[in-house]
Amino acid sequence: MRIRVSRKPHVPVTLEEEGPDGKLEVYEYTIREMMGPTRSAYMKALADGIKFDAKKQKLTRTDDDQSTLLISLCLYDDKEKLVDREVIAKWSQSSILALFELCQQQNGMTTDSEEEEKKDSTEKKKSGSELPNG
Repeated sequence: MRIRVSRKPHVPVTLEEEGPDGKLEVYEYTIREMMGPTRSAYMKALADGIKFDAKKQKLTRTDDDQSTLLISLCLYDDKEKLVDREVIAKWSQSSILALFELCQQQNGMTTDSEEEEKKDSTEKKKSGSELPNG
């Protein structure tokens, strides 16, 4: 078996939001890839939030805020603590959407991240940089 490292483990993010007083507030965060148990809990929460009818056809999501959930599992502050979902929910929709997309990419949940992973894998095979698992 081989282990391949392709994504950056930590992605620094600077968030600029207008505060309640109208002044610009700047926050420094880091987006990290979720570990196995956290990712499993996230995927379960997504599945639990889908309501099906009797014919097993998807009707609606009961949790319409999956973006703040994912961000709250990936976004760390300067003290290495996860940012609370309630804090994230107060940010502008454009900031939430941008962070959600970054978290999806970091966790391999987008088409772009899958294509990038394939590209990285091909490049590393050519260069011989895959790590053997001892």
